[in-house]
Amino acid sequence: MESSSFLAHSLPGFGNIAPKTPWGQVVTMLYAIFGMPLFLMWASQMGTLLAQTFTFLYGNVCCLVCNRRKARRAALDRQRRQEQQMMQQQLLFQTQEAK
Repeated sequence: MESSSFLAHSLPGFGNIAPKTPWGQVVTMLYAIFGMPLFLMWASQMGTLLAQTFTFLYGNVCCLVCNRRKARRAALDRQRRQEQQMMQQQLLFQTQEAK
């Protein structure tokens, strides 16, 4: 009897396994009443955890290539601006010397 009760709780939907005693039926009903909402709560928490993990991995691993590319472009732009400013300052200095 104990093994069939275990199977009824662990393998629902396989064959015609059902508790025959009144206590077995009560335990199975309580298991269903409390077990299903607990499973749904667990599934919800796991979904949240998986979504947060995916977001973290996508933001920090997959976009790392894009972020590096953006950082390189920004550094090159800064360097070009500095070179242009230096050239303008040199031209300004040369024109002031020529006067």
